[in-house]
Amino acid sequence: MSASWAHSGIRAVLAAALLVLATPALAVDTLLPIKPGQSAGTVLIPKLGFTGLGVVMVAGSGPTDRNGNQPRLTNNGLKMLAEALARRGIASARYDKRFSGKTRLRAYGEKDIRFDHFVDDAIAWATHLKKQPGVRRIAFIGHSQGGLIATLAAMRVKAGRLVLLAAPGFNIADTLKRQFTRAIPDKTMREPVIAVIDQLRRGQLASNYGGLARQFFRPSIQSFLISWMSHDPAERLKAFGGGVLIVQGTRDLQVTPDEGARLKKAKPAATLVTIKGMNHVLKAPGPGRAANAAAYNDPNLPLAAGLVDAIAKFLSAKH
Repeated sequence: MSASWAHSGIRAVLAAALLVLATPALAVDTLLPIKPGQSAGTVLIPKLGFTGLGVVMVAGSGPTDRNGNQPRLTNNGLKMLAEALARRGIASARYDKRFSGKTRLRAYGEKDIRFDHFVDDAIAWATHLKKQPGVRRIAFIGHSQGGLIATLAAMRVKAGRLVLLAAPGFNIADTLKRQFTRAIPDKTMREPVIAVIDQLRRGQLASNYGGLARQFFRPSIQSFLISWMSHDPAERLKAFGGGVLIVQGTRDLQVTPDEGARLKKAKPAATLVTIKGMNHVLKAPGPGRAANAAAYNDPNLPLAAGLVDAIAKFLSAKH
């Protein structure tokens, strides 16, 4: 064997090893049939050190895609988390929520959606992930609104682990009332908005209203809000039989510490981890509100330090 041939062989082996390290998982873009259409997502299967664990990642509210992005807001938080977990030997499935990304629905509009449709989608992806070679256990990771979706789905498929990332702990009606109270100091302007929220929480459609209330609670979304308000995150969490990790950030402007505290109170056995400097999109921006807001649209900003370690440690622990 010549020295040059040997050196070229070594270089080829090193190049292959570097390629594996650079691409730690096999990514398969997938379309799943759902009613009424197709849910688009990505399955990541680690190439090295696969633990047999697969996690379904559920995004937050609004038209949020598999990567944690919305129109004109690209942070790639969920994509970065999935890839980081793949380097720890954990497979994942993440998907475009209804009305986002490449998910396509037939004869289905805003007026038709209900909260449990989101739960059905998460279960469909869990079922698909279970069928992948080497996947032996299923867990869920729910971000923001996705925390409640993941909780309900995890109970139905009897998942062993549940991670709640920046997830609300109060009924969305209570959260909305607090948000509007802060945002609308004028009581006269605020009261009609609060009245509509109370009416929706009672399961009643609102019709005799206007102004700001009509701006925020248009008729086409009221049935969805009623279905969402029928679920209390803390009460639902009590019924989940597996292990729970609650993760909050100290710079989250949307989900405050009392939300996580309520979830922890409902599930005392849960682990509550607070990530210093982390905001709602799982990043650790520079000081000030402007920097915090800018992080929502910064795909180059890394995930907050300690986040991946906390999740991987929890998911990989033997209980």
